[in-house]
Amino acid sequence: MSRFLERCGLWILQHPWKVAGLGLLLLTGCVLSLLRLRIDPNVEHLLPVDDPTLRLTRHLQGDAPTTRVLYVILKGEHLEDSVPAVAAELSRSPHLVSVTATRQEFAGARADWVKQSILHFVPPETLARLEERLAAPGRGAELEALQRRMAEDPLGGKATALADPLGLRWIFDEAAQRLSERFPAKLVPGTPYLIVERPAVAFLKAIGRDEAPNTRFSRDLIADVQARLARLGVSGDLAGSYVSAVTQEAALRRDMIVETVVSTIAVLLYVWWFARSLLAAHLVFVPVILATGGALALGGELFGPMTPIVVSAAAILIAQGIDFPVHYFTRFRSERVGKDPVRALHAAQVAMTRPFVGIAATTLVAFLSLVVSRFPGFRQFGFVLGAGIVLCLFSALIVFPLLLLPVDRFVRPASERMPWIVRGAEALLRTRWRVPLAWTLVLLGAASWGWVAHAGVSMDLDLRNAMAPGDPGRAAMESLEKDLGAALIPVYALIDAKTPIEELRARTDALRKSGAVAAADGPADLVPSDAVIARVAAFRWKTQGWVDATLADLQRLGYKPGPFRKGLEEMEARFAAPPPTLEALDRPEFESIRRTMRYETRHVVTMYSARSIWRPEGRDVFDHAARAALGEGAEFYSPFHLPDHYSDVLNGDLKKVVLITSVGIVLLTLASVGTLRDGV
Repeated sequence: MSRFLERCGLWILQHPWKVAGLGLLLLTGCVLSLLRLRIDPNVEHLLPVDDPTLRLTRHLQGDAPTTRVLYVILKGEHLEDSVPAVAAELSRSPHLVSVTATRQEFAGARADWVKQSILHFVPPETLARLEERLAAPGRGAELEALQRRMAEDPLGGKATALADPLGLRWIFDEAAQRLSERFPAKLVPGTPYLIVERPAVAFLKAIGRDEAPNTRFSRDLIADVQARLARLGVSGDLAGSYVSAVTQEAALRRDMIVETVVSTIAVLLYVWWFARSLLAAHLVFVPVILATGGALALGGELFGPMTPIVVSAAAILIAQGIDFPVHYFTRFRSERVGKDPVRALHAAQVAMTRPFVGIAATTLVAFLSLVVSRFPGFRQFGFVLGAGIVLCLFSALIVFPLLLLPVDRFVRPASERMPWIVRGAEALLRTRWRVPLAWTLVLLGAASWGWVAHAGVSMDLDLRNAMAPGDPGRAAMESLEKDLGAALIPVYALIDAKTPIEELRARTDALRKSGAVAAADGPADLVPSDAVIARVAAFRWKTQGWVDATLADLQRLGYKPGPFRKGLEEMEARFAAPPPTLEALDRPEFESIRRTMRYETRHVVTMYSARSIWRPEGRDVFDHAARAALGEGAEFYSPFHLPDHYSDVLNGDLKKVVLITSVGIVLLTLASVGTLRDGV
């Protein structure tokens, strides 16, 4: 095998143009791949694909994933006038599929669920007002104003009066208003829009036509929305995945440039000092840059858009891979004493191939051990580094010798010098402290690894720290959370579906009373309690016969009752509707509600914490209060809880990586040096 490698190395040196032509083809393919390289700014993709939090979140999101959501937060006065104007303007954007502005639009199918049986979803005071309206005095007062109402609206007044002569449709508006109680802040009453009282802000939600990782689309979308807001003279903030994607892309590009430039300059200065050659300091970078670009291109072709953690691979490969050409150059200068350029280059190849392979193999094991991780970001990171170190090895043995051929006359032959650190180590080995020092290092190393194996390593899995600072959308949401006194990111509690609905209702009510949440919503809120059913039954008994009584009143006032009968009977049918049951969730029109209330074999309760729970201590307090109300069997999922779910998983991955790396490096080191004694 060694003879074959020697012949290959000599052939490369004797046919530089053929090798250069092949290298140029590979370089062209690499450049084309790098032009398509994309960094995925979605931090969710750092997590395992089978992550339970992500699976639950995607189940709840349905056709509106967070990667296509843009929140528009309007500020200022006269918001009730601004919101419809902004909604109309944004709906004309070619980048948006839909714009949600009203409470009923935000409620979606939930409003239709309530309208199934409207009386079961209004508070007692609303029923009392409705009872007064249906009683004789209330009917009389409303019917006496009927002629005036029709005169005030010549176009639609008659049709409205025929459909609803008693003006009862306000009850539907109040039921829709009550749905806003699920929002974790008090809303301005009497407006159809999602406007918060304090601070005075309004929310709109827009769905984009493409995903946020398409950063070009994200930039165009944000620019278009900002231009439309400016055209209306409305101030506001944007938040959501599109804003984060643009911020992340700019930060990643900046980090990649800074890391690469800083590491390049640092290594350049070191090589200049080490080799005492400015030419070598520049030349050694060529194979490393080519290898780094090739590794990133290969990773992009295999994985598609890569996670942000891969950005740091470029700096690591430059610092790690530069060793090969530096050592090769030093050996070449030594061999050049008394040899022609080709023989000196070949001698350096022969001498350095075995140690280079040993170094690359052990490093490769360390990098590729990350591939066993359950986290996609680590797998991509390990693969790119592994591919990069292999390409650095081949570049140092193939490309670098060819680069030295035309500049040989500028290279000053020199014998290898003994580095001062080696001289110092040899001096230490001649003292009586060598054995105690060796055993001390061994014991310290064993103790350190033992402690890591026992206690693990503390990992920061806060998703906020995986994102670049300065995200204006994140800053706007955090500021708003402080003003509202509630978290805007929901926590999902999964509870056994066998739990009786009345027991679940009692638990949810206890949760609201605990003060741990600003708002909570669950399956129990979809069906009325026994007390509500009894209250509606009492109302129906007190108001029975109101349709015939109204028709009689109309006839007495001189109206023909016939045209009014259809509208009154339709309203009576809606009042007489039975209370809905959870079985109605299986109907197609309520699929979106079913998705937010059921997950596999469990109920879903959505909670908004009354305070920030990013920190472990705050999360512990919240979890304790929520479990005390919902039961010990409740499981909590949210971005807040990812550190709790993944600290053990990450520690397990780390232990596997350390074990694989340790065993692999030991075996490869023994194989590289050739004998067990030398390896030890």
